[in-house]
Amino acid sequence: MELVRKILDEYGIELQSIKERRDYHPEYSLLQHVLTVIDNVSGYYSIELTLAAAFHDLGKIETYKIYGNSYGHEVTSAWIVSEHHKEISRVANFELVWWLVKNHMLGSNAIEGRENRRSKALKKHRWWNWLEKLCKADDMLNSDKYWADSLIGERVFVTTNEGEMVAGICDFLGYNYTFKSHQVTVGRSPILLKNLNQVCTYFNTQTGEFK
Repeated sequence: MELVRKILDEYGIELQSIKERRDYHPEYSLLQHVLTVIDNVSGYYSIELTLAAAFHDLGKIETYKIYGNSYGHEVTSAWIVSEHHKEISRVANFELVWWLVKNHMLGSNAIEGRENRRSKALKKHRWWNWLEKLCKADDMLNSDKYWADSLIGERVFVTTNEGEMVAGICDFLGYNYTFKSHQVTVGRSPILLKNLNQVCTYFNTQTGEFK
């Protein structure tokens, strides 16, 4: 999708520079996290979910600069969505994308059982099912369920244990019994994985579409 590629091009360097709390986000950077969430929602074939995944954490760029943490980032992320109102409206339901981004933290709290009056009301909203899909895709602590061997032969994006970003065709994806770790091989270069979130499918640079 052209708009998603544009967003990644525009914010990618800053996203890559942000390293988050490992107990909540085991990925090596915020860029890796955003790419993983985009990949996690790809099976729903929803433009709105894909855009929400791309935008949902962009506000962290500002909150980390100002406060040194991510608190309130969903508000800033929703503001960034508003800045792209015309572009989003051409290809998707802008109101849905904005609502998903604005409420993704409240939705996560509701799913995890940390409910209050607002989260209870949220579950009754007509778009709750969409928000639930986004929040579950955003849950990196339970994302092993998104692991699939269908990545073999596909173009993948990998963050190595040293933090280097590598994109290429996946030749092998499995468990390395010698090192007792998961492994992905790209271009004959084996990369051992400490967690499964280090791999996600990457978009086709020729068509601009995510696999």
